[in-house]
Order: sequence, then C-alpha cells, then structure tokens
Amino acid sequence: MGWGRTLLLGDIGNRLDIADAEQDIERLRSELSISGQQNQELNQRIRMLEREQGELKLSLVALMRLLATKGTLDLSELRTMARAIDAEDGKVDGQYRPGR
Repeated sequence: MGWGRTLLLGDIGNRLDIADAEQDIERLRSELSISGQQNQELNQRIRMLEREQGELKLSLVALMRLLATKGTLDLSELRTMARAIDAEDGKVDGQYRPGR
C-alpha cells in the first residue's frame, strides 16, 4: 500500500511496509538460491557428459586404428561414409545434427 498505509497508520504503516519488503527480499533470496543450485547441477552434468564424450572419441579412434591396422577397415570407405552422414543434415560442415 506504501504511502497510503503510512498516511493512514503512521509509523505502524511504515513498519508494515518494511515487513512486506523483508518478505519479498527473503522470497527472492530463496528463489536465487534454488536457481544457483540448479545451475551447479547442470554444470556438473555438462562436465560429466563432456568427459564421457572425450572418452568415447578416444575409444572410437583406438578401435578405428586397430581395424585399419588389421586391414578390416578401409579408410577411404570410412571417409566416404562420414561425408554422407555429415550431409544428412543438409550441409557438409563436419558436424552431424540428426533431425535437421
């Protein structure tokens, strides 16, 4: 109510305004705390997924090298297949985006 409360109730109105403001501040602090926790959890999940992706890349490269060394994998066929998969999203840019 602000000024109206102050004019009608004087000091009591001021105190009520202050109490309302304190409640609003506490509510906002609580919302920020929850938001911060969610951000931390998301950042941890992203770091974990990045680590897993790096491990998968290393495993794939090691497997490809092993198959190429044994003569099971023809690198020119692999390049052709990789280009075809890359082109499936509409552009050949080295990044495959399914569903586009």
